[in-house]
Amino acid sequence: MNHPHPSPCQRIPLVARAPRVLPVLLLLCALGAQGLHAQDKKPPLRREYLSITAGVGVPLSHEPLTEFWGYGISAAASFSLAVTRWVFLGIGVEATRLPFDQQAFVRRYPGVEILQKDIGVFGISLNGKFSPRSTMILAPFLGASVGAIRTTPASYKATIGGVRKIYYDIPAKTRFTVGGSIGLDVFIVSGVWFEIETKACYVHDDPVVGVMLACRVGFQFRL
Repeated sequence: MNHPHPSPCQRIPLVARAPRVLPVLLLLCALGAQGLHAQDKKPPLRREYLSITAGVGVPLSHEPLTEFWGYGISAAASFSLAVTRWVFLGIGVEATRLPFDQQAFVRRYPGVEILQKDIGVFGISLNGKFSPRSTMILAPFLGASVGAIRTTPASYKATIGGVRKIYYDIPAKTRFTVGGSIGLDVFIVSGVWFEIETKACYVHDDPVVGVMLACRVGFQFRL
């Protein structure tokens, strides 16, 4: 069966619609390219940060440690990852040097020869931080941590008249810790913040070291 060929008059509507369809296709292509370009310019969510701080640390309890050791230099460093705009997770290390208080020892044991031994406190922890710094120039933050802490030993024992005397005895131990912090992030320039932090750390099941407090300032950098 022979089909009749369309006449020139029947082909005119298809040709006439082409000028109207072509601009629509070009517009869709332009919008798609613009959307891809915007996605390329959008900053990635996962960003890494390095924080370095220094200040003072002090033991708040227990008496075997607080009796002869007080304020000392404290420093910390941490690496964190932004999992959302306001939530950061990471790992950190810190160290505090507690100097021996000679005057406190003399008051406690007058006339006894002084044997000075400073104590080092070292910790490592997994950290979480909540900070709205992506939207604020002055951004307060809250932090929490779990980890471990270790103290260096310090011992002073003597035998006087056949009697064993212990003036102080701080053993080297590694204990589980939990901590909490509060502070302020201050925006300086792109990728750099000034950080102020106060952190309290509780040492679990240790008769010598109970609660440590540190106040530190420093800088945080976006890597």
